[in-house]
Amino acid sequence: RSKGKLPPKKPANTAFDIAFDSLYFQAKRKGLKDEEMADYIQAGLEKLYPASSTLRKYILEKIDKKQRNLWKRIKRFKRKVNMNRWTHFVTFTCDPKKHTQESFMKKLRKCLSNLHTRRGWKYMGVFEYGELNGSVHFHALLCVPENEMIGELVEKREYSTKRGERYTRNGNTFFDEYFGMSDFQELNPIRPIFFTVSWIEFT
Repeated sequence: RSKGKLPPKKPANTAFDIAFDSLYFQAKRKGLKDEEMADYIQAGLEKLYPASSTLRKYILEKIDKKQRNLWKRIKRFKRKVNMNRWTHFVTFTCDPKKHTQESFMKKLRKCLSNLHTRRGWKYMGVFEYGELNGSVHFHALLCVPENEMIGELVEKREYSTKRGERYTRNGNTFFDEYFGMSDFQELNPIRPIFFTVSWIEFT
């Protein structure tokens, strides 16, 4: 690259690309695969745009690219699991009185990013939606350096609607106050970790 020249900007997603991505994720949530997924996406796009003889080829190529990218991310994810001594498995659940789903995801990401920069935390995890009420929550592995925990861990008794029974969680006072319900489970550093993922975030 010539000195003083900026790298070329990545092209912005077009409205067509955004429509494709929306239909793709809807198909994933419905559990559609291969031809069923392609049929679903094609039907949705043809409601918005004129029919094209090249549309099917475009859809199949985009699906293949997304699948390959996902496998690359999973490989990186597994590699990082083995590179760190994780201290906690945590769940953060959104309190609708404190956040919308969008603000919960945005502010939790920002908070964890700040903790990574300022206190050396490492994390990797996934956002998911509750089966009963659709509330968003974040499952993650944390590596918290010694003496760098924020808030206090307090044992609390809760009632699980899903399981129909009471259970004990280790809530963190900071995350409970600002985000909703948290549960910090300490990990045995010798025990292997198995983590199934659909969407991946890590720092």
